Amino acid sequence: MEAEAITEATIRQLIDAGESETAEFRNVPSHPDMQQSMARVMVAFANTHGGTILVGVDHRHHITGAPGAEIEGMLREIATKRTKPSVETTIRSQNMEGKPVYVITIAPSKHRHMLASNGLPYMRVGKSEQLA
Repeated sequence: MEAEAITEATIRQLIDAGESETAEFRNVPSHPDMQQSMARVMVAFANTHGGTILVGVDHRHHITGAPGAEIEGMLREIATKRTKPSVETTIRSQNMEGKPVYVITIAPSKHRHMLASNGLPYMRVGKSEQLA
């Protein structure tokens, strides 16, 4: 999907609104367990109302950044290889406070998505993922 520009003001509004049924904040998913957890969020958003994941923003609303040229590729790989069928995402980046933040947008899907590793579907309920 073609990535559109996203403004600093839009990201700031998402951060100020906080995590919700359609918003999740994450540090860089550098460990396989963190990648699996991010895949679960992607599946849950796709199976519910869609949502936005901010990578490089922690749960306390601090901008930690997501440096590294390989980050976008890793995020795309999580969406395509750790979910079944692959969750369709739009990934954009924007510098915030001099640090790169990735914005992953997931639309609600007409398909039932699950984790590729165990075949389990998840839904987003409040700020968490629950088995569907």
